[in-house]
Parts: sequence; structure tokens; C-alpha cells
Amino acid sequence: MPTKSLYIEALAGTHPLLEDFKLIHRALDVKKVQAELRRAELENVRLAARACAARTTTPTSRRRS
Repeated sequence: MPTKSLYIEALAGTHPLLEDFKLIHRALDVKKVQAELRRAELENVRLAARACAARTTTPTSRRRS
């Protein structure tokens, strides 16, 4: 087919180009990444809570009294 006769549709079509399996798999990948992000955020909160708790119970704060 000559290149001048080739037409590529740039607008989104009415039918998905991917198979249903691949669409579902992509959705699962998104869910997995979201769960990993939530876990990392919770870990950051946990570490921050430990750091704050450690500040309030340091031996140096007891020496000042």
C-alpha cells in the first residue's frame, strides 16, 4: 500500500483497540500500583510516628529537669 494512501485515525474511536483481557489486566496493574502507593504512604506515617515518639522519650529531655 502506498504511503500516500495510508490514513491513521487520530481521534479516539468508538471501539477499544485492546482485547478485553488486556484491558482488565491494565486495570489490575493500576490497582496494584495504587495499593503499593498506599502502603508506602502508611509506612511513612508509621515512621514519622516512631520518630515523634522517640523525640519525647529521649534521655536528653530527662536531664534538663
